[in-house]
Amino acid sequence: STTANAAKMTKKRSNKPRPIPGVPRPMKSRKKARQVTSLFHKHTRLLSEAQSAEDVEEVKRQEEEIERLGGRDAYQAASVLSVKYFSTSKWVLSDLRKRGIIGCQGIRGSTVEILEVGAINTDLIEAAKRSVAPHANRSELSVQAIDIKSQHPEIQEMDFFDLDTSYRYDVIVCSMVINCVPTPEQRGRMLIKLKHHLRPGGLCFFTLPLTCLIHSKYVTKESFVDILENGVGLEILAQKRSPKIAFFVLRKPEDSRIIVGLSSKWSSLKIVNKKKMKKLRNPFAVTLKDESEEL
Repeated sequence: STTANAAKMTKKRSNKPRPIPGVPRPMKSRKKARQVTSLFHKHTRLLSEAQSAEDVEEVKRQEEEIERLGGRDAYQAASVLSVKYFSTSKWVLSDLRKRGIIGCQGIRGSTVEILEVGAINTDLIEAAKRSVAPHANRSELSVQAIDIKSQHPEIQEMDFFDLDTSYRYDVIVCSMVINCVPTPEQRGRMLIKLKHHLRPGGLCFFTLPLTCLIHSKYVTKESFVDILENGVGLEILAQKRSPKIAFFVLRKPEDSRIIVGLSSKWSSLKIVNKKKMKKLRNPFAVTLKDESEEL
C-alpha cells in the first residue's frame, strides 16, 4: 500500500504544469508587488548614484540586490498585477471618446497615432486592431508600444530616450514610468522629451504614484504642476487622483515654441515640502537643465 500511495503522489506531481523557462511567474500578492516595486526603485536609484560616482563595489552590490529581487522581470510582474486593478487603456480610450478624438463619426480624417511608453501589456495594441473609423475603410488607431525590456513580441524593446527625435504622435501614454527613471535630471529630460514627441495639440496621458507628490521633500502637487506648466510648457487639461495614483491629461500647445531652462527655478534640488520632515521618505525629484532649449 505504501508503494501504491507513493505512485499516486508521483502521478499527481507529474500533472502539475511546469514553469516555462525565461517567462516570469505571475505575481499574485499585492503586498509582495508593492514591496518589489518599492525595493526595485530604491536599488535602481542607488545603482545610478553609484555609477555616477564610479563606485565599482557599490555598483556590484546594488546589481546583486536587484538580481535578488528577481530583476526587471519581477518588477514587471508586479506591474502586471497592479494594472489588473486599474486599466490604463480603458482610461485613455474613454477620455479620447469624450473629447471626440475617436468614435466621432469620421470627423477626423486620419488615424490617431499613439505611442505607449513602458508598455507592460498589449491592451492598447489590441484595441487598435479592433478599431475601424466610422464610414472609413481604415483603422481609427495606430499604436507603437515600447518598453526597455519587452515581455511581448508586439511590444518593441527600446529605451524611450533612444527614440528618434523626428517622430511625432497625436497621443502619448506614459503611465507609472517617470518614477522608474533613476535621477531628477533624467526625469526632467523625460518630461521635455514627452512634449517634444507630441504634435501641436497632442495629448499625453501621464500617471505617477501619488506618494511621489506627497511624501517627497523636493516635490509637492503644486510644485509638480508648476514644473509641467511653466517649466516644460504643457497645458493640464484634467487631473485626478486615486488613493495610490495621480493622473494627468496634458496637452502640447499649438504654438509649441517654448523655451525651457531660462529660469534657474527648476535647475537644482530644493526642499519645497518642510512639513513632517520625518515622514518625507520618498526621494522623488525633478530638475530641468539650466540652459535654453527650444522644442
